[in-house]
This record gives sequence, structure tokens and C-alpha cells, in this order.
Amino acid sequence: MTIKLDVLGYRYDDEEPAFQEVEGGFYYHLRMKKRYDKVEFDAKLVTDGKSFGVGEVGYASIRYVMTHESMLRSYVPPAGSAQMDVNVTKVPSGADDTGAITVTGGPTDEPIILTITTQDSTSLLPTETMLYIGLQVQETAVEVAAKIAAAVFDANFVSVAAVDAVVTFTPSAGGSIDVFTSDTDRPY
Repeated sequence: MTIKLDVLGYRYDDEEPAFQEVEGGFYYHLRMKKRYDKVEFDAKLVTDGKSFGVGEVGYASIRYVMTHESMLRSYVPPAGSAQMDVNVTKVPSGADDTGAITVTGGPTDEPIILTITTQDSTSLLPTETMLYIGLQVQETAVEVAAKIAAAVFDANFVSVAAVDAVVTFTPSAGGSIDVFTSDTDRPY
């Protein structure tokens, strides 16, 4: 975390950008909560002999958007990105049967919040796992699947492993997966 000055002279923490590009050809200043016409703003920067610093224009994190902003829902996705979907593709049935979640699309075109709920038959309560897939660094389906596999799920599972974009959940020996759901939220 480093405090910097943006091109307008306002302080900002470099963990979040000072500006975000939004639909309609605008920059949105996160601190001032003000839109600037992109063409006019870029021309003014050139006239003033200024330019954006590294990381000064970017995408606000999911946590920032959820706690600060509503206008940012009109952001412009990065070039070359595509919608990413995360779905249960194999519903477990019975003892020793595995469940699978498959990640498709991407690289990520928007931040997503995944809520995956699991429960092994040997567990007393379901485990709810939330994962934040950000946009600062676009991630592929394989990278997101690896993040899902690395997250904390029901402790009684034998394993949760990713192979390419498929994450396989293995219940306890002789057990079954009683709860297995995945929900995707797109906060923008």
C-alpha cells in the first residue's frame, strides 16, 4: 500500500486505481465520484503535460465496489475478455460419488463472487465458501478452477482437485456429498 497523487492532485491508495473507465466514453474518479469525458480529459492531460501513472486507471476491486460504489456497474470490460461461468456439472448421487464444478469462458470480463456450499454425509453442518475472482489481472478458466480447488471446503472431503477447468469434489470414504451448490454473483 502506497499513497500517491493522481493527475488531479488527489491522494489515493495504489491498492485501488484513482480512475476507472466506464461506459459511454468516461473516466470515473473514485474519490470524487465524478465522471469526466474521456476524450476531453485526455486532451487536457496532454495540454497540461501530464499522463496517468502506473495503476492510476484500472478496475476497482469487488470489495471496493461492494462497500463504496453503485455507479461502477457500468464499467467497460478489458479488451479480449469474455464472460466466465461457473456451474455444477456433475451432481453427486450416493456413496463415494464425486461432484464436479466446471469453469467455462473467460478470461474474466468482470469480477465475480462465487458461493459454493458443500456438506459431506459425515459432517454436521454445511460449509459455505466464498471466493472473490477479481478483474485486476484477467484470469483464465483454468486459473479460476485452481482457485476454487485451493479454497477451504468441508473438512471431511477426501479431496478437492482441479484438472484443467474442472474441479472434482470427493466425499469421505463410504460417505456421500449431501449438499453441493454453486452460486455466481456479478456485482457490476
